Amino acid sequence: MSIINLQFITYIDLSDNSLSGKLPPFQMESLQYLNLGTNKLNGSLPKSFLNLTSLEELWLYENCFSGDLLPFQMNNLQILSLGGNSFNNQIPREFGALQNLTTLAIHFNLLSGSIPEELGNMSNLEILYLNENHLSGHIPQQLGNLTQLQELYLSTNYFVGELPPSFMKLVNLVYL
Repeated sequence: MSIINLQFITYIDLSDNSLSGKLPPFQMESLQYLNLGTNKLNGSLPKSFLNLTSLEELWLYENCFSGDLLPFQMNNLQILSLGGNSFNNQIPREFGALQNLTTLAIHFNLLSGSIPEELGNMSNLEILYLNENHLSGHIPQQLGNLTQLQELYLSTNYFVGELPPSFMKLVNLVYL
């Protein structure tokens, strides 16, 4: 029996191991927590991740994943940690619809393009790590709408211009 077909499993933590290879398609509709961080997993994320609609926390940091970030649209998702990989597309605009997200960590990747304005719609976001990528352009004014934001990391990218005046609304910000 393969672990990926366990229909009623809700919690998987296999972090800090030496797991390697590509991830197979997942078929676990009940899965709420998945931590595969700090392994040696590689390749693209299977599109079946988009079917994990019960997922609340997804930890895939510090692996060797590459390719495109999936346009995650999971209503229950609170933590999305994908830092320390080699994702190389743009940040999906669909991330802006993740209304329950409190942490978005996509730092230390190869992401390019600008920060989508839609990220300013994530009203519950407290932590946003975008540092150590190849992002460029202006920092969008809409990030000032993230009034719950406590940590915002933007270093080591290619941003231009000034900090948006809307940042004055980030009254809970501790790290910039």
